[in-house]
Amino acid sequence: IGECVTLFRQTNVENSRTRADNSAEFVLTTTTMRNLTLLGVALATDPFPPPILLSGPAGSGKSSLVRFLVHSLHSSSVTNQLLELHVDDETDSKTLIGSYTTTDIPGEFTWQPGALTRAVREGRWVLME
Repeated sequence: IGECVTLFRQTNVENSRTRADNSAEFVLTTTTMRNLTLLGVALATDPFPPPILLSGPAGSGKSSLVRFLVHSLHSSSVTNQLLELHVDDETDSKTLIGSYTTTDIPGEFTWQPGALTRAVREGRWVLME
């Protein structure tokens, strides 16, 4: 993370535009740089950083900031490294964690991991909205 933050600081903040994904540009403003630095510090505090909560008004760039950070840290596409979960009142633990389901053999059950469990096992970033 430190290398990533150093790279951001060396960039000309006022004139830089970097692709966060294939659809939109990400402008590295002074505020964005400050937020990236704070996020980088939070991630670098421990070998296993705790979950981080980004809060702010809708449309303020929280999700874009995470997408940009993941894209900057990984050479593969963001979609392979980041799981975006849009949680609402219909989302349940089975969807996120998983559940036992029946098989073709009567009385036999198998564990089917949910989206969050699979992402953790694969070492992916998780963005919950």
